[in-house]
Amino acid sequence: MIVTEKNILELDKRLPNVVTKKVPYKLFNHVDFLWAIEVKTLLYDNVLELLQKFDFKQNKSKH
Repeated sequence: MIVTEKNILELDKRLPNVVTKKVPYKLFNHVDFLWAIEVKTLLYDNVLELLQKFDFKQNKSKH
């Protein structure tokens, strides 16, 4: 791990509109973003779902 959970939580307090979700795999690290076999289900599906919700809210407010 490059940063600690404590650092992440501290940054979370300082930034507006932060959404956090812990990857349900204790040993997940930055290399896994590229090489983990289950990265799609562990991470990317959740990220895409969040982006779709955000996009929907943005489009809804424009009309």
